[in-house]
Amino acid sequence: ARVDIGSSVALSLLMTVLFQVGFSAKARQALAERRAAEAQLRLLQGQIEPHFLFNTLATVQALMDTDVARARRMLASFTDYLRSSLGALRRSEATLGDELDLVDAYLNLMQMRMEDRLHYEIRADIALREASLPPLALQPLVENAIHHGLEPKREGGTVRVNVRADAGCLVVDVVDDGLGLGAPPD
Repeated sequence: ARVDIGSSVALSLLMTVLFQVGFSAKARQALAERRAAEAQLRLLQGQIEPHFLFNTLATVQALMDTDVARARRMLASFTDYLRSSLGALRRSEATLGDELDLVDAYLNLMQMRMEDRLHYEIRADIALREASLPPLALQPLVENAIHHGLEPKREGGTVRVNVRADAGCLVVDVVDDGLGLGAPPD
């Protein structure tokens, strides 16, 4: 009977160690995957900013010679955008409200640059504003809608950002009526 109890204890101990090693390996793998995703997000965030920043500053500079009041409005809006986006870059998580505010500031600036060629609409239930999102999750979608859809289209168009809850999931649609990816300019 002693051999059976000793064997059972040894077998139980061996199985416990094997499960712990297995779970530990899975935890390390999940952590590595999370770190890789975070690094990829930081890389994407770094790629978004320079293109937009330089174009906006060039527009403000050009307006200083022709329309100082508009240049001032654009610079004020640009400052608001920078304040929002720099805060987003420092956070590992954001809320839908943060992201919508950032997208609104971005679209406002783009509307100043494109004038009547850009119209936009943001629709989201106020109760969803506290939902968690990765920082700068929406801006690349909106930026692509403008860059690939509306900027190449002579008359411009409209970008719509619609957010809703569906079966416990957050559904975000960014839709434009532009030319689309790969289409030749008007």
